[in-house]
Amino acid sequence: MRSVLALFFIFFFATINTQAQGFDAAILLGLNAAQLDGDELAGYNKLGLDVGLRVSYPIQEKTDVGLELLFSQRGSKTSRNTDPNFTSYTNLDYLAVPLFVNYKDWYIEDGDFYKVRAEGGLVYSYLFDVDSNYNPFEMGIGDFKNFDLGVHLGFGYALTKKWLFTLKWTSSFIRIFENPSGDGVRSYYLTFRFEYNL
Repeated sequence: MRSVLALFFIFFFATINTQAQGFDAAILLGLNAAQLDGDELAGYNKLGLDVGLRVSYPIQEKTDVGLELLFSQRGSKTSRNTDPNFTSYTNLDYLAVPLFVNYKDWYIEDGDFYKVRAEGGLVYSYLFDVDSNYNPFEMGIGDFKNFDLGVHLGFGYALTKKWLFTLKWTSSFIRIFENPSGDGVRSYYLTFRFEYNL
């Protein structure tokens, strides 16, 4: 965990320095609503943090490319069981690096900012912590892959020049766990977050 925090500090100070070269930077604070496809526990019931930093660079008037560095909590959770007092859960903590292209529109001249943003891209995630009481996973926690690859799509709405609200959908396209039955487990999650532009 200390190495993850150190990486965030390095990225943060590098982000501040890049602004002088025409880059845009933002602090991200959000919440994931996650599930695992293939664990037989349905619903986006697992809530977790999605926090980090974002750097982007304009390649056209309305188009940016960039990357983020995120602490991202995912997994699954449900209380639907033969015992209503028992909650099954799987907690997966990732260090994620999404790469993205975004397109901005609806220019607000008085404030000098774009009101809406659509984006998409790929995300690489490194798994550094796992915890689960779900029976198929308990004996095979070490069988989770230590990385995940996925695709993400998002929409942003600017409240002011500094503050933006975004909604993102992210899906794995690899199996992060192999069930004994041979069915693979993939991760899906929705992200609700605020961005503060530096």
